Amino acid sequence: MNVKQKGNRFEQLIARLLRPFFPDVATSRERDRWLDSQGVDLVNTYPFLIQAKHVERGLDPHKVLEHMPEIDGQYNLLLWKKNRKGVLVVLSLEDASELLYMLKREKII
Repeated sequence: MNVKQKGNRFEQLIARLLRPFFPDVATSRERDRWLDSQGVDLVNTYPFLIQAKHVERGLDPHKVLEHMPEIDGQYNLLLWKKNRKGVLVVLSLEDASELLYMLKREKII
């Protein structure tokens, strides 16, 4: 399997896993070419802009998040998978703090 196929399959897997939370989730390749060109892989996942990467090495999570667009009210999220390892969720400390504050304000935590 080549690198492109591996990435596409990972995007599809993540879309299926997120469907209970975001029923209209789809790949940006299918629905929004502009977001796709901006490094967003999945759409209809408000308030998250999601980039899915299935790579072994050479990934700089900081660069991935910096390349993604800044859209008010949305959080850039990187889902990063390595072979035979679990998926990591990466977001900025600023975004994580804001999400935690909202959970605290809504008395969820």
